[in-house]
Formats: sequence, structure tokens, C-alpha cells
Amino acid sequence: MNQHEATIVVVDPDADRATALSLQLDRRGYHVFRRSSGIDALECVAECRPDLVLSDQLPDLERPELLQSIHQASPETRVLFVAQAAGQAEEEIASAVVRFLGE
Repeated sequence: MNQHEATIVVVDPDADRATALSLQLDRRGYHVFRRSSGIDALECVAECRPDLVLSDQLPDLERPELLQSIHQASPETRVLFVAQAAGQAEEEIASAVVRFLGE
């Protein structure tokens, strides 16, 4: 997969963290959608069929429910759940995403 064609949905209720991570991914050539809730993310997945959903813990959907709903809407979309530790740089997570996507 060419990273300039890859689409990622970043789902995080923390707007500052989501913005910082989205910027890191954007700088690496990904097309990024930011969503703050699981429900909004599912709507985005149904519309854009992303290559990857990168999600933190969400208040409105449990991880198993989110995963099942994503795979029903877009079976080829991969899902990566992150538990960002305090002080963990978004650049580290973005680098991990690049490795995860195999680019």
C-alpha cells in the first residue's frame, strides 16, 4: 500500500491529542479523518472505507462493539487500538502506524 493513498480515521475524544496525531500522520503522506466518538467514526468508515482506524478508548462504544461495527461496514479496514500513555509522543504512535501498515 502506498502511504500517499492510505486513508486513516483517528478516533479520540481528546481533541488536542487527536489533532497532534493527525498532523503527524498527515506529514507522512496519509489522508486523515479525525473523529471524536465511536458513532462519528462509524459514519466516516461507512462513507470513506479507510485502510485503518486508529482508536483510543471511547466513552460511547466499547472496543469489541466498535471493531465488529467497523468490520461490518468495511471488511478490509484494519483497526488498531492504542492506549496512549502520559507523555507518549504522537510521533512515536505515527511511526508505529507506518510500521503496522508495512510502509
